[in-house]
Amino acid sequence: MVLRFGAGYRLLLLPLLAGLLLLGPGMAHAQMGIGTATPNPAAAVEISSADKGLLIPRLTPAARRAIGAPPQGMLVFQTGNAAAPPDSVGIWYATGQGRRWLYLPDAQQTQPKAANGLTKSGNTVQLGGALTQPFTTISGDVGQVVRVTTDGVGAAAVDQQQLQTAASTLGSPLTTSRWQSFTAGTNQALVRANVQLDVYTPGNLVCYLHQGEGQVGPPLRIERLPPTTAGYGQILTIPFATPLPLVAGQQYTLVLAELNGFHTWRYAPGDPYPGGRADAVPTHDRYFATYTAPVEGRGLALAGGQVYLTGLTGPALLNVAADGAVGTQPVASVADNLGSHRATQALALHDNALHLRSAPDAAHSLRWDAAPDGPRLSGLGGGELGTRTGAGAFTSALRWTANQRVGIGLSGAPTQALDVNGNIAASGSLAVAGEVQMGWEQVEQTYSMAGNTRIAMYLGCPSGTRLLGGGGGHRDANGAAGDITVRYSGPDPNSPTTTWRLIVSNSSSNTRAVRVYCMCARMGN
Repeated sequence: MVLRFGAGYRLLLLPLLAGLLLLGPGMAHAQMGIGTATPNPAAAVEISSADKGLLIPRLTPAARRAIGAPPQGMLVFQTGNAAAPPDSVGIWYATGQGRRWLYLPDAQQTQPKAANGLTKSGNTVQLGGALTQPFTTISGDVGQVVRVTTDGVGAAAVDQQQLQTAASTLGSPLTTSRWQSFTAGTNQALVRANVQLDVYTPGNLVCYLHQGEGQVGPPLRIERLPPTTAGYGQILTIPFATPLPLVAGQQYTLVLAELNGFHTWRYAPGDPYPGGRADAVPTHDRYFATYTAPVEGRGLALAGGQVYLTGLTGPALLNVAADGAVGTQPVASVADNLGSHRATQALALHDNALHLRSAPDAAHSLRWDAAPDGPRLSGLGGGELGTRTGAGAFTSALRWTANQRVGIGLSGAPTQALDVNGNIAASGSLAVAGEVQMGWEQVEQTYSMAGNTRIAMYLGCPSGTRLLGGGGGHRDANGAAGDITVRYSGPDPNSPTTTWRLIVSNSSSNTRAVRVYCMCARMGN
């Protein structure tokens, strides 16, 4: 059957189609021509016009996203004024994969040009200059999208939160690191978080974001925050410079550490937030809120001058094909993407840094500088080197703190500029501008000496120490001191490094109190 519509004819299409379907199975397979009497044999419907077009449904971005599970092939025209993804004005089509939509960009946007800063040589894709406009390229199988924009995420909204609902001012001091775990509700990117603090003394804080509950999992982000200001019940915003894609249902942990000042992080008792807990008491939850934003597409995005993978629901590898096409390949885990490797040549860092944390943070890096002072090992707020002695067991050899104190062989933080637990051996001279504490102690003992006698007294240093000096005589500074004569006071010839010997005589017929002492310290031979 062929339908032809000329000028001056109007027809309600939907009632007509319904009527046609009722005519029988044979009519359901007929062709339809609008504006033509000879529709193409391969087309179910052909529309022909020399001066008119096809007007498809026009939806706002919110209305398009609200369509639940759009069928494959659905077309809409998105309205608005956005010139770049994720809300570009133009035609969008559904892939049939859940709620996934793809945008049909114009030819000018899809051409990688030097003016856009993108060049390709062999299998290498480079950003060779400043980006003058955003663009999107799609190649290979559906969904492998390489998107370069000035912003890789959409508008942020609250994902998880536990805000103050009652008149509670309970808080935990940040003198020890405090944390709150949460469970991501969507597969979106974390862009910022809020916490509620009482700032008694302004100072500086650092925020760590760990994977999993607590501080055991790997740190995913490290953000050093601006100096705080005094005040109570403050809402502190923690921005994440590079948005972090989250996995719905997976736990993460916000950690706050205090570098200086005095702050407390407020909490609510009674376990009001079911998706996580606070560090100290499982039934407490700290006041926080996380803000996430959708990341459309799966591939590369440029945000804040850094390129990162977006829209992934799990770990993935970045693949570059022989023709230069860039795509992503999901993998089971990339937690250890370095593994065990044997170097076949020297590692030359030159003026670059080898970062020791997941985030590129200059405060956690091993760096070789061009300056003559050589390599630097640094850690934000201090660091520690030691030996792993078993599963979960660690023996510290060297610790350093933010206030320039160094400890060797300590189980806790050093309390002096150099704090050593153990013996020190020096083959050369040791020059110290300040005070040196070498385990020095004075040992003494009092004897009751009978009249008209002469005795020898011996006093030894504690185990592990050596003799520095000693002395002795009458215990009291009174007239009886004249009855005591010191015959010898010095190291015992039989044990000169550990024992002091005192020989005295009492010329009086009365008993006298005599004291001998020695000074000892931890010293080598």
